[in-house]
Amino acid sequence: MNTKQDRQFIRLLRQALCGDVGELRIEDWQRIWKLAAKNRLESLIYSVARNRFDLPQEVKDRLAAAWQRDVIRDTRQEYMITRIDAVFRESGISFAPMKGVILKHNYPESYLRFMTDIDFYIQTSDRSRIERCMEILGATSTSHDCGDIAYNLPGGVHAEFHGRLLYKSTGTGVVGYSDWTWVDEEKNCLTEEGYALNLIGHMAYNLATSGLGVRYVLDLWVYRHRHTPQPNWDEVMVQLKKDGLDRVAQNLIDLSECWLGIGEYTPVLEELEEYIFGGGLYGLSSRNALSGAGLNGSKFGAVWRQVFRSREEFENRYPWLKRYPILLPVAWGKRAVYTLTRNRKIVERWSTSLKEVSSSEIKEQAVRLRRFGF
Repeated sequence: MNTKQDRQFIRLLRQALCGDVGELRIEDWQRIWKLAAKNRLESLIYSVARNRFDLPQEVKDRLAAAWQRDVIRDTRQEYMITRIDAVFRESGISFAPMKGVILKHNYPESYLRFMTDIDFYIQTSDRSRIERCMEILGATSTSHDCGDIAYNLPGGVHAEFHGRLLYKSTGTGVVGYSDWTWVDEEKNCLTEEGYALNLIGHMAYNLATSGLGVRYVLDLWVYRHRHTPQPNWDEVMVQLKKDGLDRVAQNLIDLSECWLGIGEYTPVLEELEEYIFGGGLYGLSSRNALSGAGLNGSKFGAVWRQVFRSREEFENRYPWLKRYPILLPVAWGKRAVYTLTRNRKIVERWSTSLKEVSSSEIKEQAVRLRRFGF
């Protein structure tokens, strides 16, 4: 860990989620505030700090404002989750809530688990019907990419519908793929094994790209210790091993136990912890380019990987490609046009970051990711 204040931050989170941790004296509330804001954990920190500590007024006001923001956001999101559920069921569309939609209810209060958007797993063949349902709800589309659809809904709520559920490690990174067998269609939910695999796989994907924030590690511990029923973890680990993510999954589980359980640090876990604290909730865009070059062996490899992704990824993005595989070049062109028109700024930032990294940094990142378990 970088500083004593970082350790105190973890102890505050432990206090919020697990109860009393003994005498705790905070020496730098500005540092605590910055970490909380970067990881969108202000409300969780405020829930324990407002009555126990004499907060500096500036920090108290900022934490209180974030807490109010999160309460309002959670109320609006929960209303839209209910509306989406009703409209989809009426239209006969199978779906499964993902990530925070489920997990927030395992926190002491649902609003303490910040959600940027509400996420659902869907079959890509239902995209046109989903579009009609979202029109009924007054939503406006923001993007269609890689089997995913994103919308802005009334009240400032953002919703995403994903065509990918599971993730697997390849020689050039971590990729997502669909597998509807992990969905309980009668209940419109993921099986517990499917939920665990999505949660861990999503963490691994983020860690292998831009990096992941502190909240993701909290999520993993909260799910494993507060959620019922639990999945068959043997089955989960078998699938993770099949997808090449078992080592990184175990490291993430072990780190969560160091923070909130009775785990013991190892050099790898200390390095992983420092890496996570070096970014924010969604990591750093500069790391995305660096990790791409590290996993693909060079800057050129990173660019090649971005342009010429696997057939499986393109089939998930464009379902018609499964029926007409000869049209793969057309899919390349469609993706290039989409990326340059809808994500130009992201591409520019990625390209700039890639130019700035050195060959030694690329090698160092590749070795670091291998130590993490990739």
